Amino acid sequence: MIDLPEAALLDALREAVSSNLLIARADEGTADGFAFRHSLLREVLHDDLLPGEHGRVHQRYAEVLERQPDLVPGHRLASEIAHHWYSAHDLERALPASMAAAAEAGSLYAYAEQRRMLERVLELWDRVPGADRLAGTDHLGVLEQAIEVAHKAGDHERGLALANAALAEVDQDRDPERAALLLEVRARLLKNLGRSGGVADLRAAEALLPTSPPTHARATVLASLAHALAYKAWDDSLRIADEAVLAAQAIGDRHIEVAARAARGCTLDRMGEADRGLAEIDQARAVAEEISDTRGLLDLDVTLSDLYEALGQHEEAVAAARNGVALAQRVGLARTRGAFLVGNLVESLLSLGRWDEARRLIDETLVLDPPGVQATSLHYFLGFLLLSRGEYGAAQAHLDTARGMLAREYVSDQYQLPVAQLEALLALERGEPAVALKRALDELDRYEHMASPRYVWPLLAVAARAGAELALAARDVRDDEAAAAAGAAVEQVGATAADLPADLPAQRAWRAVVSAELLRAAGRLEEAAWQAAVTAWQGTANPFPLACALLRHAEAAAAAGHRSAAEESVREAVEIGRRLGARPLLNQAALLARRARLAVLGPVAPAEPAPAVAGPPQTDFGLTPREVEVLRGVAAGQSNRQIAEELFISVKTASVHVSNILAKLGVTSRGEAAALAHRQHLVEEGDVVGA
Repeated sequence: MIDLPEAALLDALREAVSSNLLIARADEGTADGFAFRHSLLREVLHDDLLPGEHGRVHQRYAEVLERQPDLVPGHRLASEIAHHWYSAHDLERALPASMAAAAEAGSLYAYAEQRRMLERVLELWDRVPGADRLAGTDHLGVLEQAIEVAHKAGDHERGLALANAALAEVDQDRDPERAALLLEVRARLLKNLGRSGGVADLRAAEALLPTSPPTHARATVLASLAHALAYKAWDDSLRIADEAVLAAQAIGDRHIEVAARAARGCTLDRMGEADRGLAEIDQARAVAEEISDTRGLLDLDVTLSDLYEALGQHEEAVAAARNGVALAQRVGLARTRGAFLVGNLVESLLSLGRWDEARRLIDETLVLDPPGVQATSLHYFLGFLLLSRGEYGAAQAHLDTARGMLAREYVSDQYQLPVAQLEALLALERGEPAVALKRALDELDRYEHMASPRYVWPLLAVAARAGAELALAARDVRDDEAAAAAGAAVEQVGATAADLPADLPAQRAWRAVVSAELLRAAGRLEEAAWQAAVTAWQGTANPFPLACALLRHAEAAAAAGHRSAAEESVREAVEIGRRLGARPLLNQAALLARRARLAVLGPVAPAEPAPAVAGPPQTDFGLTPREVEVLRGVAAGQSNRQIAEELFISVKTASVHVSNILAKLGVTSRGEAAALAHRQHLVEEGDVVGA
């Protein structure tokens, strides 16, 4: 590049503007200047430079920007300078400039750009003499920064790779505190990736550090370990959290004190001491707000929304989660911590029956492509919502995605148990109660039930329902071997339920459902048992499980000849189902009302071809709702394969259903079954209650 006199420069600029190469502009907040009319022109001219010219152009830009920083907006200055020194191949200037650009990006919550700049520093390190002096830290220090930034950016895989590299570089004997902190951050990355090994890393980190005097490293590791154990070892978690609080106070680190108190509150909640847990969290929040601890406040919103949801205080849970989501968006963590908080928010909205709002939030958040377990709950909750609305194929797809995000050895109950519950529910919808029961019992065998009643009870209810279906089906066909197997499984469910605590309203409601299902498995459709389940759910703010219990109660009441009670329960269930758009539940309500001749439905919409909720033998011919759906296909002249494809079941399962239907109807052919079905109005149009 050459210097031009001002007159010559103006002539050259005038010619470039008149030739439509440049345009004059005066951006707000910057000096007047010129820009290429089109970015392609800039690229063409840039690419046409010879190698030496290319470097000199970038060098000149860097020099001018360092002398006149007001030429670019302040928030872009460091990154522009770093870009030009790097492109000029002046590595000694590019390295410190890249460190400055990383700091600039971090101040703007631009974590992906910050990590890119730090990794550029790592790239240049061995090529620049005195790199540690220019960077202001050693190579391991840059790695440590890059790991933390990758964690914030949600690039957990890259963060894990960097953490492994750092642990290979650190000397544990000479620098145990540094090694311990690297193990701690790797544990967090493993957790976010849905992988095991995090607790082992934290235990190893704890072992590296002396118990006294208190240090920042030990307090940090203890706070993380206490939180990791809050879901599986309460006594250890409380003891370690107490030690972390004392250590944090001794060294004056209030950020760690916030984390330790949050872990303590979470553990107390798990132990059933919700009031003490809330008090601990309130104390932690006061400290976090005083010191503007963003990370601590986000963690507290996660814990608080989760605690309120467990207590059945869904509105309070929604408020806490929304607060956290808004904060995460403000500090550039919408894709990571924000997505996790949306999962908590969605759970509470689903509990309240605000399904459309929950669906919108899930869709908006999945667009951000949240990483690891940040997205697992979103896919699970969407799968449950789709299942409950009769969209079985889509529900299965989201279940598969959620399952794929969790390594099998990662046994966190809050992920694995709900995913297993959804798997079992879908198996029931396919008419495969044996598969549903096995899936539920296999997952339950992997957990310490007393530590997870919140997640065990709903899965246990599905297992009890599947066991009842199997027991009733075995009795119908007089299969003693199948009946014995079903009885053993049901007995296992009952034994687990007998020992499982139910200290909170939703847990007590699930316990009532399990008790009623166990009676159903024994051949006793008890109206009082289902009334107890209805009453228990009425004491919560959860409309969908209430509607399901109401239908079971209506069925039992109708069987007992209590028509008015049955009609009232169906009416209430239909009202809830219409509000939620729960088509399978509405199908079941319509079928029950027609068979029991309950005058509750009024006009109904034509039924869409969708599987109905599996249920017990009914009055007319003892057909289950699933068998009625299969019979509808038979009456329409469909083959077993066509029926299977329509109802999302296997051809073999469809064949078994057809055989059972022929036996129950007392006919010998599909044609006779179709004729009888029409005469008895078993396959009328209009089985779906108006949505």
